[in-house]
Amino acid sequence: MMTPVSLSSLLQRAQLRVALVALLAVGAVLTLASVAYLRSTTLRNLELVGRSIAYSAEAAVVFRDADASLELLHQIVEREGLSAARIVLGGGQTLATYRRARPPGWQLQLSERLFAIGARSVIEVEGRSLAQVEVEGDGTVFLSLLGWCMAGVALGMLLTALGIRLVSRRLEHSIVAPLRALSAHTRAVREQRAYARRLPPAAVSEIDALSADFNALLAEVQAHEAELLRHQEALRTDNDSLSFQAQHDALTGACSRAYFEECLADAVTRAGQRGGRVGLLFIDADKFKRVNDEHGHEIGDRLLCVLAERLRAGVRESDLVGRLGGDEFVVLIDPLRHAEDAQRVAEQVQQSVRQGRVQLASGEELRPGISVGVAIYPDDGADADALLRYADVEMYRHKLRQRGNDPARV
Repeated sequence: MMTPVSLSSLLQRAQLRVALVALLAVGAVLTLASVAYLRSTTLRNLELVGRSIAYSAEAAVVFRDADASLELLHQIVEREGLSAARIVLGGGQTLATYRRARPPGWQLQLSERLFAIGARSVIEVEGRSLAQVEVEGDGTVFLSLLGWCMAGVALGMLLTALGIRLVSRRLEHSIVAPLRALSAHTRAVREQRAYARRLPPAAVSEIDALSADFNALLAEVQAHEAELLRHQEALRTDNDSLSFQAQHDALTGACSRAYFEECLADAVTRAGQRGGRVGLLFIDADKFKRVNDEHGHEIGDRLLCVLAERLRAGVRESDLVGRLGGDEFVVLIDPLRHAEDAQRVAEQVQQSVRQGRVQLASGEELRPGISVGVAIYPDDGADADALLRYADVEMYRHKLRQRGNDPARV
């Protein structure tokens, strides 16, 4: 798998490669042009020097004066900085030769192999060729020129690298930095789900357009998220409402029969597992049918609501009040530490129901009354159905005992 490279590094490498290639090409062209120009100039100079030697050496050649010829060559070679010079007679015999003394080394060998250049001039007397002058230029001049050119190219490369470094920093500030900010912003939005964040404008038009598109995308995502949240909240509200409606009686707000039976069964199961007790109160409104017949169902419904409210006020928050239907209510006492506590709760419930009368619109007052049957798990039943049946029977026994004792009771 290829390791990713930063954009800043790619820009620096690309700029450096382009600059180095251009610099090397320009340096090579300039070096070749300089060498060619120097070679042409040197050749012309050697030809002039050769003709000068030929003119000066005419007398020495005519008289075959080797010493005078050598002295002449020595002076001119040293003065002109030549490598060597010699005078060759017409028959191929060398009259005089002089080579400038230089320390041996690789520079001398390299210059003689690569940059050897010479010129020839003819010594004529009265139109007759007597000898030939051969001169050799100093190739180290070319080698020195090449060295200076290479040094100039190296210096140019160094200065170019420094310039590219400065330019790259400017590019990083104008291009790489906004892209890094975009990447960091995208990562933060993804990790924190902060769709409300926005990118600032960028100096580069393309990056600014990219930032604008990204901000527009964030705005759409934010709008969709808000819409999803609204739908989710609506669904949650509807679900809570449906759950409440499924678990509670629509009229009184007490628990529904199905939900109460489910809670009672769970409480019995837990009590059986830990060896505890559960209390159950079965409650019926006294003479509720007479209220409906004499005052109407609206007053009867109001009375049921008052009973449910007073039942909830007479028990603990941990206890559960439910309505089985009609005027039948139930109370789940969980937990129940002692069996006698259930009877005490039943008495509290009766007192809570009798606390006050119900005022009717006609000015008549009703005094609510209830009959309560008590069942305790596991004493009075091994499961929820058995407890309900036992508490129902106890409630009717209580109602029979109360019947006739107080005719004004509802």
